[in-house]
Amino acid sequence: MKKNLHKQSFLVLLLLLSALPIFALERPFFNGYMGANGDLFSVSNDEDEDNSFGGLGFGLQSYFSGQLDFSGIVFVRGEFYFQTGDLNKLGGFLTNPNDYNTRFKIQEFSATYHRVGLNLTHFLSIFLGEYESIGSDVFLQRQFGMAPISSKLTTSWHGLNGAAVYPFYGIGASYILHFQKPFATGVYGYYSLDKKAIQFDARFACTFANFTFDAALGPKLNMSQTDSAGIAVILVINEMDIHGGFNMLFGNKNQNSLFLQFGGDLNINPSSTGVFSVNTPYFLIEPRFILKQSELDFSVFHFPKTAIYDMTYLESLYDTTEIGVTGLDVCFSFDKLLFKKQIAVTMGVHLTGVLVDIWEINLKSGANFNSENFIPHIMLTPYASLPLMGGTLTSSLNVNFSISEQPIEWDKFLTFSLGYVMQL
Repeated sequence: MKKNLHKQSFLVLLLLLSALPIFALERPFFNGYMGANGDLFSVSNDEDEDNSFGGLGFGLQSYFSGQLDFSGIVFVRGEFYFQTGDLNKLGGFLTNPNDYNTRFKIQEFSATYHRVGLNLTHFLSIFLGEYESIGSDVFLQRQFGMAPISSKLTTSWHGLNGAAVYPFYGIGASYILHFQKPFATGVYGYYSLDKKAIQFDARFACTFANFTFDAALGPKLNMSQTDSAGIAVILVINEMDIHGGFNMLFGNKNQNSLFLQFGGDLNINPSSTGVFSVNTPYFLIEPRFILKQSELDFSVFHFPKTAIYDMTYLESLYDTTEIGVTGLDVCFSFDKLLFKKQIAVTMGVHLTGVLVDIWEINLKSGANFNSENFIPHIMLTPYASLPLMGGTLTSSLNVNFSISEQPIEWDKFLTFSLGYVMQL
């Protein structure tokens, strides 16, 4: 953890030095969000014999997201999150945090130069972290000022970016053109720190009254200075992935609509006689029905393991999968119900059925279904949120059990979450 933290600190310092000229501008305007969430969850005795609360674990996650606006010309953004494992283990968290799965991550640090000319708006950015990842609706929010359109199922406590179709962690630059009409297009080039590869993305987005679309596509180049025989060369491309994804919304948030998310990457490996395979496929098909003061959403999905780590309601499945999860979800929610004619309460419930690691795709051999993994997980998650002291208090109770567990011990599958978000 210390090594990664030092590396991230060095990269942040490098970006700060490159952005020094912006501080010659006028006094900046700041806005941002800060949130914290605690999880109380059941732990079986054989899983953790040193648990000091006899079958209960406690985890904490928090994030900070802020923006400095220098006269509308330069925007500096930062987003960070912190997450722990079980803090109820015996021992000292402060003396040895690595024993508790502690994770600190610079989710995003970026500087964007904004200029208007020739009936176009130009955005030139340098960034570190997950910057407007494919599948995140942050790009739509920044370019068009629209409200989030992501699924309630993919809600996240890991910052505003949340879960993404194709997450990456890199350092690079982007150039975006925003037209007078509701269109935006651009290119990204970056070195992926987690995948150790050079990546490029081309992006296009548009939004209308009843249609929203955001898509990106590009190559990932895995390069080396030795060929497959171990002979030193100047540079060789060992593998190339074509990755991409899109968000699409037919309709809008105030009427019946259909939300679609698709993505993944196509792997091309010349050293393996041109084998093609689809890695980390991601899809979500979600019709949404607006009822009187309520909403009913049906979801069919497949999420890779890398994605569910950022999903609040599915994160409990992270340690059960090697590939990903496939399932169905029904969400019934009420928005801003008045309590005592003063407090607007939002509440709902998710009923989710999930199969773990049941399929993977190879374009040479086709889809591979693992029938032995047809052991469903059933999850029931009621949740609620209400305004409190200038922020929002949220809570949820997640019941997650496997049909194979007989008899079912309900107290072993519970997670209670309580969180608070406020605008700064």
